Amino acid sequence: MKKSYTCPLDVVSLKVAISDPSTEVGVEFPAFEAFDSRRDQSIVFDNFSLSISLLAANIRQLENDNAAGVHRPIAITIVDKVSDQLLVFEKLWVTIPKDDVSKQMRIDIPLCADRIDFNGLFVICLHDIFTDKLLIEKEVVFFDERDQNPIAKDWIVEGASISPHFSEKKFRSYKADESTHFKLCFDLARLNEYHTSDFPEMEIRLFFPDGSVKRDFCTVRFDSFDDCDAGKYRAEICFNAFKKAMGVCYAELLCLEEAINGFVFSIDDNATEGVWTRNELQIMDYYDVDSYTKRYEKLKENIIENNGYRKDDSDGLLFSDSDFDRALDDFISSQLSEESEDSEKTDDDSDNEDVTPEPDSEGVSDSKEEESFMSAISKLTGLKSVKEKLCSYEKLVRFNKMREEAGLATYRAPLHAMFLGSPGTGKTTVARRMGVMLRKAGVLSKGHIVVRERATLVGKVYGSEEEKTLEAIEEAKGGILFIDEAYQLYQPNDPRDPSRMVIETLMTALADESNRDWMLILAGYKDEMLRMFEMNPGLKSRIPESNIYIFDDFSEVELMEIAENYLHNNQYTMTTDAQDAIRSRLSSDYACRDKTFGNARHVINLIQTEILPSMASRVVDQDNIDVESLSLIKLCDIPVSRNRTQSSRPRIGYCA
Repeated sequence: MKKSYTCPLDVVSLKVAISDPSTEVGVEFPAFEAFDSRRDQSIVFDNFSLSISLLAANIRQLENDNAAGVHRPIAITIVDKVSDQLLVFEKLWVTIPKDDVSKQMRIDIPLCADRIDFNGLFVICLHDIFTDKLLIEKEVVFFDERDQNPIAKDWIVEGASISPHFSEKKFRSYKADESTHFKLCFDLARLNEYHTSDFPEMEIRLFFPDGSVKRDFCTVRFDSFDDCDAGKYRAEICFNAFKKAMGVCYAELLCLEEAINGFVFSIDDNATEGVWTRNELQIMDYYDVDSYTKRYEKLKENIIENNGYRKDDSDGLLFSDSDFDRALDDFISSQLSEESEDSEKTDDDSDNEDVTPEPDSEGVSDSKEEESFMSAISKLTGLKSVKEKLCSYEKLVRFNKMREEAGLATYRAPLHAMFLGSPGTGKTTVARRMGVMLRKAGVLSKGHIVVRERATLVGKVYGSEEEKTLEAIEEAKGGILFIDEAYQLYQPNDPRDPSRMVIETLMTALADESNRDWMLILAGYKDEMLRMFEMNPGLKSRIPESNIYIFDDFSEVELMEIAENYLHNNQYTMTTDAQDAIRSRLSSDYACRDKTFGNARHVINLIQTEILPSMASRVVDQDNIDVESLSLIKLCDIPVSRNRTQSSRPRIGYCA
C-alpha cells in the first residue's frame, strides 16, 4: 500500500506558558485554561519547563464525516532567530480518533536558563515530519529573572486617566451612558533605557463593579512623536461602558505578570478633567467594589473643583496609607487587650488616614490604664524582643511619673526611636499604643500619630521639602511623627536628592529644646535603616540604642496563629484538613520568603484574596446553605502554594 504524503493534520492554535511545581500550569494538568495565546514573553529561572498547548485538527474529518482518524508525528523545534541556534527538538505523536475533528494536547519541555541567550528572539515551530509542512509557529521572548533589566521595577507609572473616544482630553471620572467607548491610559516613565523591540509585554486588568474582569495585553509606545527622546511612554486599552461598568472601577497595569501600579475611577460620576497623579495611584491588595469605592471617595474628597487642582498638589494632604494597611493594623489591634477603652483604638473610619484621633479620657485611673499597655502589647503575636524593651521603657516612664507626683526630681527619658523590621510586623500598631501610653503618662499632650513617608515629604516643587517637613512636625505636635520606610530619605549617591533637606529639618527640630512635646519614630527595613543611622551622627545622638526596636519576622507557628486568630475573630471555622492545608501553605510561603515578605499582611492577604473567594464560589453553588456552610472552611478552599523555590522576585497581581 502506497503511503500518502498529503498532510491531513493542521494545528489551529499554539499557546505557551512557563511552569514549575509552584505555578498553576505546573501543579495542574493539563490546565489548558491557564494558557493564554496572547502571551509571548516570559520570565524564566534556573530550571523550568516550557509548557506548550496546541489544538490539532483532522482536515479530512472536516471535509468528510467518514474520514479516517490521524496518527502522525510532528516535530517541535525552538530556534534562536538571532544566532540561528537550535535550542530544542522534540517529537510528538498526534492521535485524533476517527470520530473526532480535533484534539487539544500539551507537552512540557524541561529547560535550563543557562542554555538560553537572553539577547535572542526564539521561534517555536511545529512541522509535520512526513511532509515537512510547517503547521504553525510562534515567536517568544525570554527574560532572565536574575537580570535587573528589564523587570517591572524599571517602569514607573506617572499618571493614569480615561478618555471618551470623541475627546482628546483626559479625565479622572466621567458621566457616561452605556454606548460610550473609552480609552484607558497609563502614562509611563522608565528608569533604564533599552531598545523598544525588547519592551516587556504589558497587561491591563480592568475590574468592573459587577465583579467581572477584562484582561488585555497592550503594547508600550511613545506618548507622542515629540516624546521619543524624553522617555515618555503609554500603555492603553479600550473598553465599552456597558451596564456592568457603571460605577467605580479599578485598573491595574502588569509587566510580565507583576503589578506595577493601579488606579480607581468612575464612569458614573460628574466629569472631572485631569490625570490621576503618581501619589494618587495605588495597587489594591484585594479586589472588591467596596474597596474601589472607598478609595475613590477618599481621593475625590481631596480634589479641589477649581481648575482641577488637588490638595496633594498644594497642601500635602493626600495620604498614602492603603486601605489594606489600615485593615491589617485594625486586625493586629484586635488582638490587643479588651481591657483598653475603645477610645484608645485606631479610628479606621476617620477621614484622615495619617492622623489617628486624639483619645478621650474616660476617667479611668492612670495606674490601671498604664498597666493595660503591657497587658495589651503582650497579646500581640510574636515580637518577643520588642515586648521586652517596651516593658523596660514603660516601667521607666511610670517610675518618672511616680517621682513627679511625689514632688521629686525627674529626668526626661530618651523619647525618639527607630522601629526596624519587614512589612506586616506590627510597627504602626505598636507606635499607636505607645502614643496612648505616653499621653497618659504625661510625656505627650495628645498621643496621636501622624504617618508620613518620602512621597509626602518630598514635594513636586524643588525646595518645598522643608515646608512639608515642618508641617508634618507641627501636625504631630503632642504626639508621634511616624516616618515609614525612612531609609528612602537617605540617598548617599545623589548629592542633589531633595530628601536630604527633610533629614536636615528633622535634625534641627530634634535639637530644639523648647519643643519637646513630640516623638519621632523612623521605621523601615533593618539593614537599610541601620546603614542610614550609621551615616548620620545627628540621628545617633538623638536616638540611643535602647530606643531601637527590632521587629522580627513571624515564624511559621506565629503565622498560623495569626491566621487562626483572624478567622476566629471573623466567625470562621476550619475542618482539620483545611487547618493542615493552611499550615502547609504558610510553611511553604515562609520557606520561600524574601525581604519583601509581608508577614501578617501576607496571611491576611492570603485569606482575603484566595481562601475566602474560593470558599464563596463553592458555597453559593450549593443547594442548601445554612450558617455552618457560610462559616466552615474546607480543604478544597485552600489554594496550593505558587512560590518558586528558585525565585526571589515577589509575584504581585491577580489572575482572573
